[in-house]
Amino acid sequence: MIRDNGPLHNIGFGTTSRDFESGDREQQGPSPHSGFISRALDDNPVLKMASAMVATGIAATVAGKFLRGGGLKLR
Repeated sequence: MIRDNGPLHNIGFGTTSRDFESGDREQQGPSPHSGFISRALDDNPVLKMASAMVATGIAATVAGKFLRGGGLKLR
């Protein structure tokens, strides 16, 4: 994925700021501000899907146990 850190400006006559390369505005790969898991899963869509399915299953299991236990008691 190509990330563009700079804003897009219209210079005029159909020319935009992206027509002039500055060299440091674009980078390949995940954002350097991403977490470890996001960077590890960047180029592997099957692993992304599997991890999302596992996380969804865990969340559904925890929510089911919480609701079977009576839910949130405010008093």
